[in-house]
Amino acid sequence: MTDVTDDTPNPETDPDLDAEGQEQCPPAGEETDVPVDQEPLAEASPEADEQAPAQPGGYETSPRPELLRLVDLAAKYPEIGPPLAQLAFKIGQPDFGNQIVRMGLDKEGPGLEYYFVVAHSARRERRYAEARQLSVDAIQAFVRTPDEELAPDDGERLLHLVRLGYSTLLFDEKDPKGDPAFVDRLKEALPALEPRLASEAFYHALVAQTRWYEDAEASERSWDRAAELDTSESTWNARGTWYKDAEGDLDKAEQAYRKGLQVVSSSPLLLHNLGQLLVDKAERPDVDVDKARRLLNEAEQCLRAALREESPKGLRRHVHSTRDRLMSLRSSLPPRGARREEAPVEPEREPAVGEVLQGRVRSIAAFGVFVALPGCGTGLLHKSEIAHEVVDDPGQLLQVGQEIEVKVLDVGRRDGKLRIGLSRKALLPKPEGVASPAPQRPRQEGKPTGQDQGRRREDPRDRQGGPRRGGQEDRGNRPRGPKSRDDDKLASLGEMLLAKINQQKKP
Repeated sequence: MTDVTDDTPNPETDPDLDAEGQEQCPPAGEETDVPVDQEPLAEASPEADEQAPAQPGGYETSPRPELLRLVDLAAKYPEIGPPLAQLAFKIGQPDFGNQIVRMGLDKEGPGLEYYFVVAHSARRERRYAEARQLSVDAIQAFVRTPDEELAPDDGERLLHLVRLGYSTLLFDEKDPKGDPAFVDRLKEALPALEPRLASEAFYHALVAQTRWYEDAEASERSWDRAAELDTSESTWNARGTWYKDAEGDLDKAEQAYRKGLQVVSSSPLLLHNLGQLLVDKAERPDVDVDKARRLLNEAEQCLRAALREESPKGLRRHVHSTRDRLMSLRSSLPPRGARREEAPVEPEREPAVGEVLQGRVRSIAAFGVFVALPGCGTGLLHKSEIAHEVVDDPGQLLQVGQEIEVKVLDVGRRDGKLRIGLSRKALLPKPEGVASPAPQRPRQEGKPTGQDQGRRREDPRDRQGGPRRGGQEDRGNRPRGPKSRDDDKLASLGEMLLAKINQQKKP
């Protein structure tokens, strides 16, 4: 996927934009500290020319556009170079004059400046293979030029020119492996630059790109070396862009952009590229709607942050273009519907009564704690089974997420759902002086109670010989129904209270 829509200028694909979006001449995808007046002027911005103040010599509008065209012609027809340089000096455009002189059109072999001008011109005219060839030829011209004849910024500008060659493969032709001969020539030519440029992070970044074609591990080592030498965002931006457009690995690209933001957190270039990548991810057909919304929300935050920072007009234009694309994608997503209830997950097995399990507190209620049991679902630990002491507030002893050991007291099903009763108290040693409540008889739901419930207490009305209300005479001969669960709870509570009273009566 391209960085922005095809009809929108792109910092990576537009030959007239640098990495910061400025309409200058460094190759796409890179930023530069080189002053504007030292850039290859064949790439200067026409918009800037139209707004330029009146120049010496009486020009009301800037002559730069016409001079740019003449410089291109001088590269094709060297004989017009010297008079064109004289004209530039005469009308107060010394930068053009110096550039033409440095092109060396009046010498046997062209100077380094010649390759800067001609390679950029070839890219603008879509002669991409020629632009790549010229970038390698420029390396050879740089190597054979004595140090005293090189300008201070020639090394950096040469590296930008090599990057231009890669940019034509990645962004213009969209085929990083489309010119093996270009890569082979670079493998031979780049080592000759090391004596002069080994301390440049940019040099190691280009070595990393060249090594990638044969040795991915060596490529990563070169990227790491470039990052060690670079305190700006340039290396991480170039690295992320290479992962995205050459390798097609959006995850690695995202990681590189994020690492770059750790170095320069306010970089509008990295913020834009990260936001743009998140939009790319949200567009993939295998991404569900909820994840797409999350990606778009983070992308919007990145783009808003990029617009808050100082950035050139060209880059801001790309940020706005990416935001438009984001909004369009967001509007195409289906509306948010009611949250679907998750289907209950059937436990893998039913635990056995008496089994000891390791669980995790899932939630806490006033009456007890729900404990998640791996593979067995969720069980209830009633507050009366948390400890031997009376527990009024389960949250005072246990916390959500806490791992605890519990014993299974009972297992059953109600309304088709598995119910598991747990005890923590059964696994704790009983403190001295604490009387245990009378053991609760297991509940047997659905069975009529009778002889197995023990001897009932004597009713005073039996001694008076009168009939009991609701007794056998009232009920006829119908059998007793099953004892209610509430009766069991009341009986258990009464037994506990009696045990507590008896304990207090002891001297």
